[in-house]
Parts: sequence; structure tokens; C-alpha cells
Amino acid sequence: MQRTYEMVVVLDPQLEDEEREAAIGRIKDFLSARGGEVLSVEHWGVRRLAYEIRKRRQGYYILFFFRADGSTIPEFERNLHMDDAVLRHLIVVSEENFAQEAA
Repeated sequence: MQRTYEMVVVLDPQLEDEEREAAIGRIKDFLSARGGEVLSVEHWGVRRLAYEIRKRRQGYYILFFFRADGSTIPEFERNLHMDDAVLRHLIVVSEENFAQEAA
């Protein structure tokens, strides 16, 4: 059963625009390859981190809303941990109501 999730990803702020878009593309490709669907992407931009991560004091924040099967999430998180562009991420079940495009 697919559920709607929200995820905040903190990317390395020193990435070039092309590298940042490539990281976002990898996230979208991973989800779509496993039957998921990205509903929206919001760029929050560079913000100060609460604590230093990998010698970075700032991070580039992106909010994703996506629909995916729950069994995909553990593999997705492993994939994010291995991506050097991703400093941190958090995935939670969303309470937002997105209109069903197929319905």
C-alpha cells in the first residue's frame, strides 16, 4: 500500500547548481524506479545548521512530498546515507492531503 511521505534533505551547500540538481534527480529516479511518485519539491535554500555536520555550518534544505510503498523506505534511507551530497535527511509519514490525480 502506498502512503504519502514528507522528507527534508539537507545537501552540502558547496555543491554547484548542476551537482545539486543531479542529487535531486537521483532521489526522483530512485523513487520512480520502485513505483513511487514525487508529488512536490520545495527548495528552502541555504540555512544555518543547529550543529556542525562534516565540517559544514550550513546546508541546502529541500522538502519533498512523495508517495511510495512502505517497504521502499529502508532501502531509500540506505541509498541516502551512501550519497555524499546528502548531509542529513528525515522521512516521516505525511498528514498533508494531496488530491488524487488518478481518481
